Amino acid sequence: MKEKKISVLIVDDNALYTKRMQVLLDELHNVYPVSIAATYKDAAKKLETQDHDLVLLDINLPDGNGIDLLKEIKNPHHNRKRDVIMVSNKVDAFYRNECKKFGATYFFDKTNDFEKVADLLSGTYGLS
Repeated sequence: MKEKKISVLIVDDNALYTKRMQVLLDELHNVYPVSIAATYKDAAKKLETQDHDLVLLDINLPDGNGIDLLKEIKNPHHNRKRDVIMVSNKVDAFYRNECKKFGATYFFDKTNDFEKVADLLSGTYGLS
């Protein structure tokens, strides 16, 4: 039986982070394709026109707030269900709780939990 590929959209304006994450995800056999959006507007457009199973989403975006985008992704009027993993440097309890409240599947510290995203997608945490 052929394994289902997980399509991923990384939404983050930090080019170094997105490149590192893309390289990490490209090494996983069950992830393809990986797309990148650096702004809220670009992410919204890609989510509307492309099919993604998973969104890796930062809170701070140059033209909007990742929590607002999370709310939009999780809005029940969308026919497409997507998992959202918040990956941010804003790691205090307030942000974690807000993201969970609005439907984030996981919340990772961008600096300290970088490798956990790959572990999660490769099956260690059970998302795949």
